Amino acid sequence: MFLTPAVKCPSAKTLKAGGGKDQDHSPSIAAVANCAEFLRSELTVANPERILALGAVPFRSLCNIFGVAAPRQVAKFRGRVWWVRLGKREIPFAGTYFTGNNRHKGFDKIVEDIQRILKLEPRVDA
Repeated sequence: MFLTPAVKCPSAKTLKAGGGKDQDHSPSIAAVANCAEFLRSELTVANPERILALGAVPFRSLCNIFGVAAPRQVAKFRGRVWWVRLGKREIPFAGTYFTGNNRHKGFDKIVEDIQRILKLEPRVDA
């Protein structure tokens, strides 16, 4: 298994109210776009058999990279599979909930999505 963040550049940070610790935020649209080629290069080298994006931001980033037209909300795209070309193969690509958000909500859906994509094999060019 290979895990990687969707954005290869640092995300923006802001201070908490009252001067507390910094909090990470979703990366800006510009950061996702500027770092897309780094992600594509990493995927090419990793040569995955499947891609499952955890959360809306990584899913949209990969949709942009692979030219996939998909719903933008997790509840609408999870449970579906698209086939994307990576090298000489077409591999299954899907998205699900981010495990860090609302950890107890939707966990069963994440497990379903993992099991679904693991059943699919890449399609190799003849």
